[in-house]
Amino acid sequence: MCQGNDKSEIIKLENVSKSFSKELILDDINFTFKAGGFYSIIGKSGCGKSTLLRCLNGLEILDQGRIDVNGIVLENNPSDSDKKNLLENCQKVRKYVGMVFQSFQLFPHMTLLDNVIKPQMIVNKINGEEARVSAMRFLNKVGLSSHQEKYPYQLSGGQQQRGSIARALALRPKIMLYDEPTSALDPQLVDEVHQVMRDIDHDSMTQIVVTHEMRFAREIADIVIYMDKGKIVEAGDPDEIFSNPKEELTRQFLRKFL
Repeated sequence: MCQGNDKSEIIKLENVSKSFSKELILDDINFTFKAGGFYSIIGKSGCGKSTLLRCLNGLEILDQGRIDVNGIVLENNPSDSDKKNLLENCQKVRKYVGMVFQSFQLFPHMTLLDNVIKPQMIVNKINGEEARVSAMRFLNKVGLSSHQEKYPYQLSGGQQQRGSIARALALRPKIMLYDEPTSALDPQLVDEVHQVMRDIDHDSMTQIVVTHEMRFAREIADIVIYMDKGKIVEAGDPDEIFSNPKEELTRQFLRKFL
């Protein structure tokens, strides 16, 4: 499904495969993500969605193939026996790619404000005052500036997840990845996190979300990707995917929700 080389490509996957304990999780995936797009990845549990995200930011090392992220290539080259070049490139990629996980992963011993300040000082090498100004900007963006001095245990699940998004945004990524960002939340808190993601979409940042929330996937995405057994079965306009999918596997999956 690669769509050709042009300036708007920000991630390109070529023949990407990944196995765990000899079980094939990603099976020869080819796909191109365009800069500024919002992509929703849907599919059954265990189909490879989360593994794909983790390969995109170097948290998992692909077995075969090639991933180009904003000009940085991740490739498991046999000649790179100690994987030094690959691991260095994984580190470089993470400067451009933010990730929000299912669990909120805020540091429990730090206030919300410090949770957003400290990573900027470490990753972006900026001073404390500059990091503080930036942190307040992004806490305000996600509606949490009044909670800056609270610790994670004093926040609701939705507030913690919004805090995680603010922390990721403060690192100024070009790409944001979300791995089931609302799966650990009570239903009444899901919409507040979704709204933050909708607001970010106006900033022309590339966003890729793995989700089981079909309504959200359809409403927010520019492109919906359906995966099954480690393959991208179908990708396209949300209305087409949900109303008239081309592939029988996609139709079977969506019948459970529609």
